[in-house]
Amino acid sequence: MRNYQSAFARTLAAEKIQVSAIGYGAGGREMEQLPNLLRVFIGTLEPEYLTDEIVSVETNIDNMNPEIYPYVIEQLLAAGALDAYLFPS
Repeated sequence: MRNYQSAFARTLAAEKIQVSAIGYGAGGREMEQLPNLLRVFIGTLEPEYLTDEIVSVETNIDNMNPEIYPYVIEQLLAAGALDAYLFPS
């Protein structure tokens, strides 16, 4: 029998959710390819995962050689930016 686990529950239960209970159940319907099982995790999020903070920084660049733009974007992403893009004005 294959082990079907939710990637969401597997990821969060291990690191970000304080699990207080786990429930198991089995359905009455027979299925050839899949087990008819359910597993539920009950818990609370750890405080540091309740909020996120994202800062948006915008700027205009004048008089710079356009061949340097890809390097600038690469450096921004390497420094931890979630996204960086160019918009012609």
